[in-house]
Amino acid sequence: MKKYIFYLIIIILLSACDAQRAFIVNPPNVNCFKYEKEKNLKFAINGLNLNVQQNSILNNKFGLASILYGGMSYDRSYYHQSKMSGFYLGAELGGIYYKYITHHKYFEIQSGYGYCNNQIYRYRPDPFTAVGLHGTYYECNSNTDYHKLYLQPAFFFIGNKMSIGFASKLNLVYFNKYDYSFTNQLDDGNDGYTSRAGIKGQSSFSNKFCFVYEPVINIKFGKIFYIQFVGALANNVYTGTSYDYIDGHNPYFNPTFHTFHNPQYSYVKMNIGFEFKLGKGKKSLIADRKESL
Repeated sequence: MKKYIFYLIIIILLSACDAQRAFIVNPPNVNCFKYEKEKNLKFAINGLNLNVQQNSILNNKFGLASILYGGMSYDRSYYHQSKMSGFYLGAELGGIYYKYITHHKYFEIQSGYGYCNNQIYRYRPDPFTAVGLHGTYYECNSNTDYHKLYLQPAFFFIGNKMSIGFASKLNLVYFNKYDYSFTNQLDDGNDGYTSRAGIKGQSSFSNKFCFVYEPVINIKFGKIFYIQFVGALANNVYTGTSYDYIDGHNPYFNPTFHTFHNPQYSYVKMNIGFEFKLGKGKKSLIADRKESL
């Protein structure tokens, strides 16, 4: 029991490492129906982020899927003071087509619509120097409002004690508004403020489309607990400007300008989750199936 508690603590700590740009990578709703008339409810947790998912069977081929997700952010000063500094809130609604290929192989495909509003300020000091008054830190501000259409095929291998699912979620995202700025700073002053050097960047645009691809691995242990890994690959739709800077001891410093892509980035996120089967019928969807159909 102590071993499982230790693993759970490690997962939560890793999951809390949340640094992403203005597109929110929320846990995809990777579903696997097992009972007639099933309704399941899932909770996925990542730091201060919560994702609530619900799936319902309509008949022997189709179902409904929905997600409500949100989170808060806080900043940490050099003196470890914290305060809330933003939030995001989103929702998704879609349809499901599902089918058991064999007794232990399940396939489904989801398609639907999603919306998200993101107003987040993040401040993250370097974990190895945050205890002092100098080191590196990263901060960003994002303010986005976007809609998306998504398509998500998924495939599950079902075992007696563990199930493994794989999904590929393709999002067509329409940014109604996108504002993003960042500072990546190196402090070499003894007081943390005397001299600062680093990179600053900013992007702002509206009314643009982009694609975001999210590969997913879902591992379920027993009947309730699961962990999920999700990545994100987004293409470039706007090229922002960034520049080197230095403060404090060189007033004649000439900055070098660079470019950076938005919302293009690669990202991996891990979540822990809990699933509860509700309103299920007595008959299992796989109880009477043979190995091949």
